[in-house]
Amino acid sequence: MHRLLVPLDGSALAEAVLPTAIELGTALAADWILVRVVAPPPSAWAAASPDWGPVAVWEAEELGTQDVQRAAQDYLEEVRRRMPFPERVTVETPAGPVLTALIKAAADQQATLMAMSTHGRGGLNRLVMGSVTDMVIRLSSVPVVVVRPSVVG
Repeated sequence: MHRLLVPLDGSALAEAVLPTAIELGTALAADWILVRVVAPPPSAWAAASPDWGPVAVWEAEELGTQDVQRAAQDYLEEVRRRMPFPERVTVETPAGPVLTALIKAAADQQATLMAMSTHGRGGLNRLVMGSVTDMVIRLSSVPVVVVRPSVVG
């Protein structure tokens, strides 16, 4: 467990995993890989798809793709500076659907563990909205630690 991948989307919910990821990474003497997926300009169906992520869809509509890529990189660099050992943090901004990009990033970066937050949706909400976290758990080739924040401010 020496490479810990942490998906972030810029939301307080996603960042709620950081204390757990920092604690795990420190205890395991692991390096961190912060990932923010950049969605290409969305089509009409993408806005309703949970796989694209609401933050990425909104940003892609408001900004050009290169601006979105730069904003994602800047965001991850800011998070990296807050980490206890920033020299052990890599940042990645892959493009594409969130699920596909996260699975590919884990493989490309040789991650040995992934830590992410979840909304914890269940029942009808989960059926309608889907769950990127659930699909990552099912499809990832590495173990996934999931944090469900009770309150995100």
